[in-house]
Amino acid sequence: MKEFAMLMRREIWENPAFWVTMLVVSLLFLGGGIPQGLYQLSHHVGFSEAMMHLAEAPEGALGGIYSAVAVVIGVIFNAIMLFVLFFYLLDALYADRKDRSILFWKSLPVTDTQTVLSKLVTAMFVIPAYALAAILGTFLVLLVVVTVVAWVGGGSAWGLIWSQVPFIQIVVFLVYAFVVQSLWWLPLIGWALFASAFARRTPFLWVVLPPVVVVLLEQTLFASHRFAEWLGDRFVGVFPLAIRDQDFRVEIDDDKFEVLGEITQLIDPTPLLTSPGLWVGFVIGGAFIAGAIWLRRYRDES
Repeated sequence: MKEFAMLMRREIWENPAFWVTMLVVSLLFLGGGIPQGLYQLSHHVGFSEAMMHLAEAPEGALGGIYSAVAVVIGVIFNAIMLFVLFFYLLDALYADRKDRSILFWKSLPVTDTQTVLSKLVTAMFVIPAYALAAILGTFLVLLVVVTVVAWVGGGSAWGLIWSQVPFIQIVVFLVYAFVVQSLWWLPLIGWALFASAFARRTPFLWVVLPPVVVVLLEQTLFASHRFAEWLGDRFVGVFPLAIRDQDFRVEIDDDKFEVLGEITQLIDPTPLLTSPGLWVGFVIGGAFIAGAIWLRRYRDES
């Protein structure tokens, strides 16, 4: 257990890009969005009038709006996380073979299974945890800015903002979304780790090229697109299974707000847990992980 904890610390120490990327994106988002939003608000609506509209919202409407804002921020950072995850997986089991540091790590009382599993846990949970922290940090900064706007506009920051934000519900929903997404992505993550362990050079080609070849061959030989559809479903198909879409909405029409339900009511893991795609994905991902461990253990590192 101590060895695995050491390997996890290694992943965090050796990959500052996890938090640096999220911080840069957050600063760009806030630095570009806040000034423009304040300018538009002050010139087209006015701070005082904006506070009046918020004060007139029915009970529960503001919580729905703040939840929707948090989800939008989450979608943005999730896209950024995908790129961070992809480039991490490319080098996960390739970089230390390239620079020969694998000889040092193999001299330590650390098994190849532990090494590969530490990469897997990092990809499935550590990187999403950084993304979650960036989402919540960005959201809190936005709330602080809205608080200042409320003060300038003569509104109650507590009554219009902080008492209305369902923060715990937002956190629960985002954690749930990241966890089910990671579980659904297991075959893709497993394949990337396997390709990273297999590649002697240019792991990017080994990760990307075989799926592309399969897609092209299927289209040429069978005039079908099932594998391409499967890949697409593996990227985004978890959310229709794990999240309801009919119990929560925020409608803004002629300054009238309507909110039905709460954001946590979107959570419904039953269709996902009963989906064959989840369990088949576990089998495929497990096979790729086992292959990566075998390659790490027996393949020559030269």
